[in-house]
Amino acid sequence: MEAHPTAARVERPFSEDASTRILVESATGKSFLGIPVGAFVASDFVAIPAGEFMMGSGSGAIDERPRGRVRITRGFEMERYEVTQARWRALMRANPSQFQGDNRPVTNVSWYDVQEFLKRLNAINDGYRYRLPTEAEWEYAARA
Repeated sequence: MEAHPTAARVERPFSEDASTRILVESATGKSFLGIPVGAFVASDFVAIPAGEFMMGSGSGAIDERPRGRVRITRGFEMERYEVTQARWRALMRANPSQFQGDNRPVTNVSWYDVQEFLKRLNAINDGYRYRLPTEAEWEYAARA
């Protein structure tokens, strides 16, 4: 089964408000594997505040039932767009996508491939922790 490395969640490991993202400027020219840090941290993230919503559907597919109230206790940030092939290639040194194009979303990657991408992205140590959103976070953000 193919996974799309869409919208990675970002968490601040500090006590400051996680719904506020301050981009780390790479004024020192530091890089990861020779790639400017800004190529990874300058993505378009959207702040999602903490809150509650009704998750699921009362009349949808069986795996969407029953409908229930879900509370998101901490604000987070989610990328506005899917990871592009250019970003994937810059970090992973390969592009497995069938339909090539730097600005197209990367495809044909497994969950394990995405975990390796996130591991490398987190190794940049830009002050954020990147991961895939939970099902609840994804649905909450989609409704925001």
